[in-house]
Formats: sequence, structure tokens, C-alpha cells
Amino acid sequence: MKTSSRRLAIIAFLQIYLARESRAFSPSIVPATTRKHLELQSWAFARTRLPTKHFAHSSRELGKLKATSADLEETTRLQRWKLYAEMCRPSNLLPSFIFVVGGAFSCTRDASSIFNPMVLLSALATMIITSTSMVSNDYFDHQKGTDILDNGNVLARAELTPKQAKDFVSKFYSALLILICFAPTSAIRVLLMSGSISTFLYTRHFKPVTWLKNVSVAFICALAPAVGGMSAVAASGGGPLEAFLLPESKCAGLTISLFLGIMHRELLMDVVDTSADAASGVKTVPVKYGERFGAKSAVLFAALMGVVCVTSGSRPLVGALGSLCMTLRAAAATRALNKESGGQEKCNKAIAESKLTFPLVLISYL
Repeated sequence: MKTSSRRLAIIAFLQIYLARESRAFSPSIVPATTRKHLELQSWAFARTRLPTKHFAHSSRELGKLKATSADLEETTRLQRWKLYAEMCRPSNLLPSFIFVVGGAFSCTRDASSIFNPMVLLSALATMIITSTSMVSNDYFDHQKGTDILDNGNVLARAELTPKQAKDFVSKFYSALLILICFAPTSAIRVLLMSGSISTFLYTRHFKPVTWLKNVSVAFICALAPAVGGMSAVAASGGGPLEAFLLPESKCAGLTISLFLGIMHRELLMDVVDTSADAASGVKTVPVKYGERFGAKSAVLFAALMGVVCVTSGSRPLVGALGSLCMTLRAAAATRALNKESGGQEKCNKAIAESKLTFPLVLISYL
């Protein structure tokens, strides 16, 4: 009976409260005797002391819910930053840094120049340019629909939204532009700025144009030793051209060799991506002129790189060895394409091995 009275009191209390809040309560609706009885029951129930364990239990549950929500939000944020890092391709950061400090050493022949703040600042800017180029390329490829089968693109896997990627790369570009303002000379600032602009324009404007795609990528990569050498000379009070004109400097040869080597590598990568590029309307060299022509062009650029290494390097035999390995691998891919058997596999192998032969080219100038 007591429990039933409490239930009736609760119902009455809620009815009166809701009626008053909605201004629908009127004394004429409920008889005065009944209304007085309900109000007394509600007042008696309000004075009844309910067990505190119910409130404690609810508080604990609410605390657990809030903690779970915070943990979930933190996990989501951490996962998102991991995906941002994946888009930046961290494996490319170390080569960018090495070629910048390598350019500084090839220019001054002084190991202390590697740790010069101006050189390190240029190295950091170059690494950010490399990262923004990767994120921008993934974003515009996704917008054009050319990465549908690319599992390496987190946007194609729908793990990030295009808006999230766009916001991230916008902040990254802002940080890069601020950093460029601190570059030691106007010539270095112009080079870094042109590189950052090229990364933004690459996928949308440069990539669809035959040859310009490859030249723009090679230009961005060749900035690394050039900027490193110019920064090292600027630290000692020299002009920008001295980095290439000093008798002991090997910076010009290293820059040209890297440009030719990247052209070689990009052409092989285009051969591998011929079908996907043709389907998306990107007129790369292999799409326009054929896979065999693209592979033969890669052989030519690797051979030219060998000539430059031999004629301008400090250790010509080391550079010649690295260039010869790259040339032979590209030639093997060309022969396989002529036989129409395993040509793209040979190209993939040549691309993978170029990561090992490129250091030989760098060492030849140190």
C-alpha cells in the first residue's frame, strides 16, 4: 500500500508540475478536494528520504560515460593524426634532409656546415615541401577520381574526409610560408617558394601535361642540394651564385645529377601506372608515346646522370657505379616490355633498387 501511494504521489506531482509549466492547469478542471489531496501526497513524497545509493549509482554511471566519451575522442584524434602522418609519407623525409645537408657539404667541403642553423632551417622547409606535395597529390587525385584503386591513399580508403585533408594541408602550407620568411637570402626564399607553389599546382595543372609532370617533380627534388649549398654559402657571407661557382664546390653537379635521376625514376613509375593514368585521362609519356618509349627515356636519363657524375663528381667511380646499376635495370625493363612479358615487374624492381643506388650518386660528390 505504501509503495502504491508513493507511485500515485509521483504521478500526481508530475501531472501538476507539467500542467503548471504548460499553463494548462486550471482549478475548474480538478475538483478542489481531489486537488488538495494530490498536492498533500506530492508534498509528503517530496519529504520522503529516498536511498542515496540510487543517486550514487547514477553519478558513477555518468562519470564512466563521460570518461568513455573523452577516451573515444582522444583515440579518434590520435588515429586522425596517424592518418595525416601516413599522407605525408615519412619515408621521404630522411632523403630530403640528407640531400640538403649533402648539398651544403658538397659546396663548402666543411662538415660543420651541416649543423649550421641556416642549413637546418632550409632542410626543415624542404622536408615540409616534400610532405605537402604528398598530401596535395592525394587530395587532388581523390577529387579527380584517379585513386579509386589506390590503397595507399587514405582518402580512397575513406578513413579521412577530403575536408579534413584540405584543412590539414592548408595549415601545413601556412606553417611552411612562415618558415620560408626566415630563409637567409631572397634567392633561397624564391626557390623554396617556387617549390611550394609547384607542389600545389602539380596535380591540378602540371600532372596532365606530358613531360611537365616529370620535370616539375624533378625540379622540386633537385631544390634540396641547391638550397643546402646556397644556405651554407650565405652563412659565411657569400652570394647565392657562389654555391655553384666556387672552385671546390660540387653543388651544381649534384643538383643536375639528382634532377636527371628523378626524371629516370618518374618515367619508370609512369610506365607502371600506364593503365591507371590512361583511364583517368593523364597523358604521361608512356600513355602518349608507349611504355617502351617511356622505359627507353628512363635509360637515357640514367646514362646522362652517369656522365655528369663522372665529369663533375669528387669520386667519379662511385657515381658511375650507381648510375650504371640504374641504367642496366631500366634497360632490362625495356627488353621485357619489348617481349611483352614482365616489363612492369622489372620497372618496379628498378624503382625499388634506385633507393639503394641514389646514395652512391650522393657519395660521389662528398
